[in-house]
Amino acid sequence: MTIGYALPLSKIIIMKKIILSIIVMLLFGSVAIAGNDKEPAAPAVKSTLQGKVTDFLTDEELAGVTVQIEGTSIKAYTDIEGNFRIEGVEPGNYNLTVSYISYKEMKLQDILAASPVDIKLEQKN
Repeated sequence: MTIGYALPLSKIIIMKKIILSIIVMLLFGSVAIAGNDKEPAAPAVKSTLQGKVTDFLTDEELAGVTVQIEGTSIKAYTDIEGNFRIEGVEPGNYNLTVSYISYKEMKLQDILAASPVDIKLEQKN
């Protein structure tokens, strides 16, 4: 003679809900993982405006010259060897304003980012 044990109906309903919840979570989890096959977007390409500023007559490197992208507040100052770098700009052409104490301000048109530029400043009279 076998004696069986029957679960109360309320426990059977709870177990069915738990099993159903687990199945639903597994199903949606696998769909979410399978749907995430897109490659990350490529980072935006950035460029650098760079060059060297020297005296027009003596070819002496000028330190502390302001090189600014026209129409913006983006600027750089030349180092002790006259070099400047403005990093993180969009590729393209830019207009630059170059200024220094006792030198004539110079405006450069259509300077291509990523191409080094040599700038020669003239002294004021």
